[in-house]
Amino acid sequence: MKTLIYFCVCAISLACAASADMEEKIFQAYQKEMEPYKEKCQKETGADPLYIEVIMKTGVVSKDPKVMCFAKCMFMNVEVMDKDGKFKKEVIVKKGVAITDEMAESCMKSSESEPELCKRSHDFAICIAQKLAKL
Repeated sequence: MKTLIYFCVCAISLACAASADMEEKIFQAYQKEMEPYKEKCQKETGADPLYIEVIMKTGVVSKDPKVMCFAKCMFMNVEVMDKDGKFKKEVIVKKGVAITDEMAESCMKSSESEPELCKRSHDFAICIAQKLAKL
């Protein structure tokens, strides 16, 4: 099944594709991909379960530092980010619903200068969500 994370992670408000049905299918695909790691990442990061539920149900992502680390945990678990914080474009495009090479490359470049991996993950997730919303 093709999906990216959070993204991603951070299940993001995905206003993707031409129809509401497509948007819902994409959002559900991200939710399905994230669900197996939700509890693990919540425990690892100490992110507020309420924030996690909001992410999982609405795609709205908090700027809370623990939620940013939740995004990093999710990215690493779905293997789109390595332990050094480098995003894997091939994996992102392969697993990501509706994510193109150009989208992945652009968001990787815009977030790569952030040294803090939790913030980098958050920035990347927001970038992808914004690009998907323009489809």
